Amino acid sequence: MAERGELTLFIGNMFARKTDMLVDEYEELKEHGRKRVLAFKPEADKRSEKGFINARRGKRIPAQEVPELKPKIILRVLKRGEEKEGAKFDALFFSEVQFFPAKGFGFFEVIDRLLD
Repeated sequence: MAERGELTLFIGNMFARKTDMLVDEYEELKEHGRKRVLAFKPEADKRSEKGFINARRGKRIPAQEVPELKPKIILRVLKRGEEKEGAKFDALFFSEVQFFPAKGFGFFEVIDRLLD
């Protein structure tokens, strides 16, 4: 059986610096680790400007916006990105996942596929 990917979660209450940690990890992998990274966020996230994930400390990273009711689009966006890059991404980042539905073919099914 093939080895599954790795999942890291930043969990905590509001103002626990989860987004700061996500942005820092993204930057660390991209800039210092020279890894291919891609970030996603639900369209419902109005806290950050369109196309970005904003951390409280002022940093921001680019993010693909996904309709909350269609998280399966993540798989298509990822495939197009990999075709454009000519290689698989090393790490994927997701912000504000509470906006994605838990029922139907939702966010958790997408994550399960990605881990495989």
